[in-house]
Amino acid sequence: MPGLTFRPAARTQNRLKMALDGPAGSGKTFTALRLGHSLGDEVFVIDTQYGAAALYAGENIDGKVWNFKHLTLSQHDVDHYQNAISAAEKQGADVIVIDSLSNAWDDCGGILDQVERKSEKNFGRAAEGNVLGMVERAALYKKHVRVILASPCHVIATLRTRPTT
Repeated sequence: MPGLTFRPAARTQNRLKMALDGPAGSGKTFTALRLGHSLGDEVFVIDTQYGAAALYAGENIDGKVWNFKHLTLSQHDVDHYQNAISAAEKQGADVIVIDSLSNAWDDCGGILDQVERKSEKNFGRAAEGNVLGMVERAALYKKHVRVILASPCHVIATLRTRPTT
């Protein structure tokens, strides 16, 4: 096809995009911060767990004091996460820790909540199980993932899982 031009390949520095999952108390935040401080000097934390990540500020692990920038995110919609990621990038983050990304999906203002409220408003019933609701959830989820993947920073996200019995 005309207009397709191959150029010499050039090696670029890839940035880590990682998710750590586990039940409450399994060490996700600690592990994310430990890894984050090994990857870069400017670690920024987007905290949706009511400030819990700040409990690790000043820890001295592996001979390195954990100094990081911290933002408590009380709104869990995709746009607020996107704005927080963008702000961290503009303020010089090497590493962004999102603790927890679970809230973007299943919390007040998260993807499921937004679609349910919109469906109830427009149709008088919840969107769960209907095709329109599934399409809207998928679109919001994909937007969220694209924002994370496009970040020039290392991004480490924690995800809550439920313990298995």
